[in-house]
Amino acid sequence: MKLFVKSSKENRVKKTVEMAISQFPKELINNLNIEEDIRLHHYFCGYLEDINKEFTASWKKDTKRVADFLQWKCNIKPLNIALPYLKKIYQIFTIYDKRYKWKNIILKSFRHWEKWSDGQLTENWKEQAKKMGKNISKELENLEYDFVHLLGTHNMINESIISVLFWKENFTKPELEQLWFTEQVEYIFHENEWESELEINFRNKKRTISYINFQKRIKELEIQKNNQTL
Repeated sequence: MKLFVKSSKENRVKKTVEMAISQFPKELINNLNIEEDIRLHHYFCGYLEDINKEFTASWKKDTKRVADFLQWKCNIKPLNIALPYLKKIYQIFTIYDKRYKWKNIILKSFRHWEKWSDGQLTENWKEQAKKMGKNISKELENLEYDFVHLLGTHNMINESIISVLFWKENFTKPELEQLWFTEQVEYIFHENEWESELEINFRNKKRTISYINFQKRIKELEIQKNNQTL
C-alpha cells in the first residue's frame, strides 16, 4: 500500500492533518508521502466572498443556512463549489481507467475540527483530531488498497460534490441538522466486471457511478453551469 497525505492551505486544516498524523505508529509515518498543497484552497477561495454573504462563520449554529444551501435555495449553488473539484476527480478517474484497472485506489477526505465564529479552532480541536487520527490509523490496518490518499479538506466541498454529482441528492432532516466534525468521506476507484467505477461513501450514504456515466454527468453539469451564467 502506498500512502499519501495532502492538505488544504487553510491553517486550521493543516493543523488538524498534522495532529491526526502524529497519532500514527512510527512504521506508518515512515512510509508517508506528505504533500502540503493539494490546491483545494485555490478554488475554495474563489467563492469565499460569495459564501460569506450567504453564511455566518459558524455553521454549528446556523444549520438552517446549510440545509438551504444543500437544497439549492441560496444564491450560491452547490454547482458553483463542486464543478472544479469534479473536474479534478474526472482527471483522476480517467488516469485510473487508462492505467490502473484492477488496482484499488481510495481518497479518504476529512475536514478540520470544531471552530469558533471567527473561523479559528476551538479548544476541543486537539483531542478531536487525535481521536480521528487514531481511528484512521486503525482503519488503515485493515484497508486492502494499492493507493491510499488522506485529504484534509473542507466539508462544504464534499457536500457540494455529493449533491451535484447525484442529481441534487436529497439529504434527510437528521443529516442536514447534524454537521459532524471531521467526518470522513471516501472516494473509491475500483473495477467492476471490466468497468471502472467510483464509489462514494458519505454519512450514511453509498453511491456508485461508472466512468462512462461520470463523463456524461460532467458534460451535463458544464452545460448547466454555462446556462446559469447567461
